[in-house]
Amino acid sequence: MRLAKFRERLAECQRRFSRPDEYEPNGLVIRQLAQRWGSMTPGGKLILNRALIRSSVDAIDYVITHELRHMRHNHHGPEFFRLLERVMPD
Repeated sequence: MRLAKFRERLAECQRRFSRPDEYEPNGLVIRQLAQRWGSMTPGGKLILNRALIRSSVDAIDYVITHELRHMRHNHHGPEFFRLLERVMPD
């Protein structure tokens, strides 16, 4: 159930970008993470905390969209957040 829900939200989050095909992770992994809601590996694998499933859809979408943005910017500088805000202004 978790994987199906996360895949559904991933597809929805990808549609936020003008070129969704450029934000296709090389895999989706669900695991228990001690300190993060999610991460994007250098190889493009999206890892989500299994506890995230208990969060609101808005929170899940934010984490996924945030991690997808790391596929183009692997930092948390001003440009990263400016571009994140462009696809998720609220």
